[in-house]
Amino acid sequence: MPLEEVSASFNNLLQHCGHSITSLYMGRCTTHAFSPEQLRGALAMLPQLQELALEGLTADHRDVLAQVNPHLRSLSLAIGDCPWFPDAGLDERLHPDPSPFLRYHHSSLTALCLSNVRLADQGPSYPNVRRLVLRDFSPAEDETGWIGPLVHLFPSAEHVELGWLWTPRLGHPFAPLDIQSDSDAAMMHQWRANGRRWQAEHGTWVGGLRFLQVPSMQELYCLGLSESCPIDRLRIMHLDASYELTEAALGDARVRSLALLIQSHEDLLHHVAFFLHAVAHTASLTRLVVEIGNTVVLSSGITQVLDTLCGHLRDRLAPISHLRVFFHVRDLDRPPNNDPCTLVLPMRSRRPRWIAPELPRVGTDKFGDHPGACWLFKLPDIVGSATASENTDLRFVLVEVEECCWKGWEKREDVLSGEEREVSRQTSRWVQVDEAHMRDVLVKEGLDRLD
Repeated sequence: MPLEEVSASFNNLLQHCGHSITSLYMGRCTTHAFSPEQLRGALAMLPQLQELALEGLTADHRDVLAQVNPHLRSLSLAIGDCPWFPDAGLDERLHPDPSPFLRYHHSSLTALCLSNVRLADQGPSYPNVRRLVLRDFSPAEDETGWIGPLVHLFPSAEHVELGWLWTPRLGHPFAPLDIQSDSDAAMMHQWRANGRRWQAEHGTWVGGLRFLQVPSMQELYCLGLSESCPIDRLRIMHLDASYELTEAALGDARVRSLALLIQSHEDLLHHVAFFLHAVAHTASLTRLVVEIGNTVVLSSGITQVLDTLCGHLRDRLAPISHLRVFFHVRDLDRPPNNDPCTLVLPMRSRRPRWIAPELPRVGTDKFGDHPGACWLFKLPDIVGSATASENTDLRFVLVEVEECCWKGWEKREDVLSGEEREVSRQTSRWVQVDEAHMRDVLVKEGLDRLD
């Protein structure tokens, strides 16, 4: 659609619905259909706006939020060019300072998402931001480390999602860190040391973080979190890091619950094993979530993945009391390999979301003439493998397929009479739990959300 038509359609929408719109997303093409002045005027026509997302912004757009509802709560901004195709000498344009865009809503924002920005430990803070998402960013000064600007600008953050950490490199103003590069490794150690010094002088997040997501252990290591900043839930998106780095990073974070995302066959066969070794030396960790990406599900099959995972879990979960294994299958367009499945056509009557713990539903509506069809298969019992040998602390195990099925077990203490206790010392047993109890446990233990 020509940009003129995009602009006309959007203006027509504002005239008819502007006073009732509370949430608005404008992609790069829509944003570029307006001049900065026109965009500023259009956003001013939304007096009830509470959530706003804008992409494709440049320095010329720094005043577009000037007349936006002063009570705006959630803001997402993608500023500058895409950092994956940088041009030498354009570092300010690639990673600009976002403060000119944000100066109109310092106190109202509670959720903020920024992409491709450079942050400093100077200037006014955003005291009410609780949820912070940074897709890609770099510190303005190496002396602050990575953590300094985050704590200074967002002192009340509780939920933090961080993207890749970018560093200057010859011919490229910003490029991802490379653990195999000696210069990048030295920079990681320096950022970590600088971050710890900054926190010793200025402090860190009071009370720690409720949730932290980082691309890999490299980013967590670079943060150099202070011992006074515990993390309730940590999610790691990529598992390629050294054992020493992983152990040091987990030691910093004082994590209670750790989620690992397995996105490749290499992750499943090798990277998970050394992560679990590091986990065994993390005293604060008592909850473990293992997420299986749909690519791994499709290539290996759920049964094989569980067999491999159980092999890694044996003897390596001493401190863990709760284990959740979650399979991402939403985008699968064919049944997983190696799993005996049956294609079930949709019934005329409404199908329950949960078919049964033993015969779950797998699949979406990608079956051509049969929308709503699904696959049926049987989940294996993994309790024996997961609780072998030294895993005496394990109390709860859940295997779940996204929006399809689950199978959960809980270790329960048997009530024995005095005579029975003298005969046997076995006072606990594993029982399969129902859905209501399973959901109660997930909520109580903070495992009901992945993000």
